[in-house]
Amino acid sequence: MRLSDLTKYAEEKYQIKENFGLTNSPNYTVLVHPQSQRWIALLIREYDKDGNLIEKCDLRKRNSFSINIFDCWRNSPYIMKESGWLGFDLNSTDTKELFNRFDDVIEAENEKIKSIIELILTSKSIIVDDTNIDITDDDKSNWKVIKEMQQLYRSDYAFILDIFIKFDYEKYNIQHLFESKNFYIQGKFMENYTDDIPLKKCKSLKTNYPTYRDMNALQLRQYFSWRTKIRRGTFVKISAPYARVYIFELLNSIGTRSIEDALNQLIVFNDNYVNTSFGSLGLQANMTQWILGFIIVNNLPREIALKYAPMQWAIDCLLNSDIQNDNAILLALETLIEKEFTSIVIKKNGLIGIHFFCEIWRKCFNNIREIIFGKIVTMYFEPLPNVPYWSQEMKDKSVYHLTESCQYYCIDGRWEQKSYNFGYDKQDQLKYFIHAVDLKLRYYFNTGTFLKERKSDLNYFPFIDEAIEIIKEDLKPKIDINFSSLNKIRKDSDETRDNLLTEEDMIDETIKPSGIQDDREFVVFVLKSLLNGENANDIIKSKYLIPSVIADKINEMFIDEIGDSIVECDGTSLSIIEDYREDIVNILRLNRN
Repeated sequence: MRLSDLTKYAEEKYQIKENFGLTNSPNYTVLVHPQSQRWIALLIREYDKDGNLIEKCDLRKRNSFSINIFDCWRNSPYIMKESGWLGFDLNSTDTKELFNRFDDVIEAENEKIKSIIELILTSKSIIVDDTNIDITDDDKSNWKVIKEMQQLYRSDYAFILDIFIKFDYEKYNIQHLFESKNFYIQGKFMENYTDDIPLKKCKSLKTNYPTYRDMNALQLRQYFSWRTKIRRGTFVKISAPYARVYIFELLNSIGTRSIEDALNQLIVFNDNYVNTSFGSLGLQANMTQWILGFIIVNNLPREIALKYAPMQWAIDCLLNSDIQNDNAILLALETLIEKEFTSIVIKKNGLIGIHFFCEIWRKCFNNIREIIFGKIVTMYFEPLPNVPYWSQEMKDKSVYHLTESCQYYCIDGRWEQKSYNFGYDKQDQLKYFIHAVDLKLRYYFNTGTFLKERKSDLNYFPFIDEAIEIIKEDLKPKIDINFSSLNKIRKDSDETRDNLLTEEDMIDETIKPSGIQDDREFVVFVLKSLLNGENANDIIKSKYLIPSVIADKINEMFIDEIGDSIVECDGTSLSIIEDYREDIVNILRLNRN
């Protein structure tokens, strides 16, 4: 027989389609039970050394199978090495035998689902007479959610039972039943519940992403007491797993008036709890991802979504750098490399330095676009990972346009993201480009400190050199000078100067030194004043000197000893760069000795 016979049989009889996306190998496909979501069969297609196709199948065993020694040897699984699997070579397997065994597995899975449902429905007798019933280990995990809720809300038996009989068992598989819809229904039941017991240290939970069934009665009461305080605007610390339960409630619109109100409460909790000392780094990362996913799933405004998708915002900004200002481009570059710009080019030249970095990006963009970003690809996207999310309005198809280069699509409940895959390799390429730009600009601005050339710089040098030449040309003043008017300008300037000078100024002018008599001595005097927290402006002004000129002279005199600027000037006053305070003190002490 052929694997195509089995797949046709599974689809026609059980509406089970062959799944091509659950394994890492293109040679393997899977048949999955539609309700339990467990693998039923692994289909194997391989080629021998002569290029002939060999088809095999690993099939899950029914628990009641009784396999003799010969059968165990003959049916040893090929890939699924667990004890619950059997292997079949389709070249030597009877079609009817394999179909019968496949039917047995489906029947066993159906029985398992039925037994769990019956366990829930028969809980009424336990609620009424409160007797202990022995249950098997397999049933304990399913029983726990019933028993704990009974212990906590024993006073309202009818409503508790109602929680567990409202499930749409035919539509939802086991995992979805217990983790999503179960959480939603129980959460809506306790939506307006308040409590007020002391928030003692709660016993740690076994999972980082819990639901109500992971807590015992005391933990649930403490959680609801903490939630009561949060809803009243009092933010009190609790361990991260409990905080995630509250976030899960908001993501399911539990305790909110609308989808928009749920988003607003998520943002408030994010700002006042998660992004404070209360929130761990893991919780902060989760929250950013979940808020973005919530916005996408519910088609909320993209302007809000971009605040929680910094990488996509940065990519979009750089793709459209021709309409962005310098500050936006600089922030986008810092976002993508996950590091603040600290180049000496910017420290020394301020806005001019920033402009050169950003303008070089604009000029080079068409040449480096594919190197930095690659091509747009389609990837699997999970909007709310690890969240027991359940919506009463399931959307079969949905499209969300976040940016020009990033869109999200949902088809039959499966989300995909179409965008640039900006991973570590692309981040490295952007860092290489920035390093090459920094190296070139240090020479252009003659900063005094230079970077070591790397092999990776060579890929970008031609584009950067061309960009710098264009920028230099663009910055040249386009002014026509009328030389015949120069004499009049000089004459008017002299008259204006004479009118502004007072008699005292004229006297000072006659004794004003033409320059610094002893550069080193004056520089040391200024530095000592700055180190002592004194204002050096009066000293500089008394010498009729310009603060920025003095700053350049000081930095030039100490560049060989420190290798960087040690003072900076904002145009009117000087200040010590604190990183080099200790170095300056040591140098002055040595010179004194």
